[in-house]
Amino acid sequence: MTMIPTRSFLLGLAGSLLFASAVGCGDSDSDSSTGGGGGSTTATSSATTSTTSATTTASTTGGMGGSGGTGGGPELPTLDSQKVGNPLWEPVDYHQFSVELGDGFANFGTITAALLPPPNHVDHPDLGVGPGAAHAGPYDDEFAAGVLAEGYLDKKSYPQAEGLLPFGVMSVFMIVPSAGAPTGSSPDSASGPIIPNTVFPIAVTVGAYQDDMELDGYGFGFEVPPLDDALDPPFTVDGHSHFPMFNAVVFDGMSAIPGTIETRIQMTDANGDGWNLTYSSSAL
Repeated sequence: MTMIPTRSFLLGLAGSLLFASAVGCGDSDSDSSTGGGGGSTTATSSATTSTTSATTTASTTGGMGGSGGTGGGPELPTLDSQKVGNPLWEPVDYHQFSVELGDGFANFGTITAALLPPPNHVDHPDLGVGPGAAHAGPYDDEFAAGVLAEGYLDKKSYPQAEGLLPFGVMSVFMIVPSAGAPTGSSPDSASGPIIPNTVFPIAVTVGAYQDDMELDGYGFGFEVPPLDDALDPPFTVDGHSHFPMFNAVVFDGMSAIPGTIETRIQMTDANGDGWNLTYSSSAL
């Protein structure tokens, strides 16, 4: 099996490609009606912030892109967010929807670029979807606008056909400065709220579970870098004004369908502060 390097902001790309490869070499005799035989996840690593304490769970609700949720509409997805320590940054604007990922997840980059299109966001060789033309905040509705423009429907439960390859379930959210974050320069402003370069890299680990059991092949990790001269092309700024996160899961590797995949994401910055994030996607 060949590991394909990820670019930091394409959360899910490494895991998705790894999983697609696992399906190709290990799921040929499985019955897609049960989802058996495929692979899926390594466990997310335990918190490295032993001197910090977890705070009350918050929740970011999807569906801000114009989807239903009341009056008989679909059940909207939620991102359960547990703060660890005192991060200067937080997740907002969470959405989850079915999309045609393509064979080998070939459409992943096209999908992410359409959600955050130029000129405000552009492809960066080291970042994936990176900063583009300067644009003012707040940045807590950019994914909502992209989801609406692309016609995606926010929901947490899907018929099998909407989650089996070449289709899958995409989840997205934005990371923005928290209240009390410092000000400084970013690609969007000479002086505004930032996630300072000094708290990077932000380590990210991702795992997926069914009935609290790890799904083999879904797990991966990476680091989100600072915006500095180590990138190519480089940046000369004090930090990020915001950055996007993407993940995709497929039902092919589930141990049983119907069933639910619980995705767990741990994000920890250089100070040991961060978030433990959880969301679920159900196959009907």
